[in-house]
Formats: sequence, structure tokens, C-alpha cells
Amino acid sequence: EPLLLAMEAPNLQASWEALLEVAGGDQAEALRVLQRNPACLMGSAEELKTKSLREFELAADALDAMRPVTDVMRDIGPEGLAASAAALGVAALGAAALGNSKRRQGPADP
Repeated sequence: EPLLLAMEAPNLQASWEALLEVAGGDQAEALRVLQRNPACLMGSAEELKTKSLREFELAADALDAMRPVTDVMRDIGPEGLAASAAALGVAALGAAALGNSKRRQGPADP
């Protein structure tokens, strides 16, 4: 994720530590989430600590699902890129809403 290069090192370190905390200290799990969605480190450490690994997974699923669309839209030019950004935003909101509703419901019965 190129935008990570623009972040100040202390902020990036704090975001990584927050993601690691969300992963329960499991570095392999935090790295797995990070590989699927490197941009997740762009949030503040305080914000990241309010998330669950499931929410990061849902966001990565939305990004994966939208990737073919955003690739085509990028080829169209700036208008296509703007349209794909809007679509991605809608998908991310849907994923976040789904994560919130499942968290309120609690674990499923076995």
C-alpha cells in the first residue's frame, strides 16, 4: 500500500501494535490480516483497537470482491476511478454493518 510510505513511523508502529493487540498477540494472525488489507494500518491505533479481526476480514473480503470492478474502472480513467471508489465505500459500509449486526447478535448456536 503506497500510502503507508507517507505515514510517520511512530504512527505506523502504533497502528501495527494495535492490530497485534486485536489479534490477541498472535503475530501470524496479524500479518495474515495485514497481507489481505495493508491499508488497515492507515487508521489510528485507537480506532483499530475498537475493531475485531472479523471486521478486518469483512473489509478484505469486500476489497477482494470489488477488485475486478476497480481494475476495469481504473482503465476507464479518473471518472471510473471515482465511481469505483464510491462503490468500494458502499461495500465497506455494508461489511462494517454486517460485522456490527453479527457482534450484537453474539455467537451462533453450535
